Amino acid sequence: MYTNTQEKIKVNKIAIIGAGLGGLTCAIALRKLGYDVQVYEKARDFRPVGGGFGLLPNGLKCLDAIEPGIISLIKNSGCEVSQTVLKNNQGETIRTNKSARYQDKYGLPLITVWWWHLQQILASKVPENNIHLIATSNHPSIASFKFANISSIVSPSVIQPGSAGTSAQKPPSSAG
Repeated sequence: MYTNTQEKIKVNKIAIIGAGLGGLTCAIALRKLGYDVQVYEKARDFRPVGGGFGLLPNGLKCLDAIEPGIISLIKNSGCEVSQTVLKNNQGETIRTNKSARYQDKYGLPLITVWWWHLQQILASKVPENNIHLIATSNHPSIASFKFANISSIVSPSVIQPGSAGTSAQKPPSSAG
């Protein structure tokens, strides 16, 4: 916790570990605020993997607040869900809902999109030279990382979306 007696650390450069939904969205938002953001992903490339991803109106509104106009790109890459059906283990229908209720109530539909397409849309909003693939961390508790394709980096702040122990720490002065 920050108190008046502690030194305030000014952060200009931020490393984000992971090019998933959280990492890429965070990178887009922080770049718009003027930060030098670098995204590091352990995958060798962005490949067509994963399944469908459902975006409810609140998620779409959050993405649109960060990147106005992105909803139309997502709609063009996915599909609006017209009905949801909840079934039990025996395949019996428990409940059916018309998904138009989302549009009626919140002004936006429920959209499903292939994860890879969503990742491509988000990655297209971050300059290509700011996304680095093939990353592995040598020690998750400090802001110094070793990579297969470059020697290492040290960043004043690290964001690791999707990690329960996410923290941003100032690297020790001996890190290089």
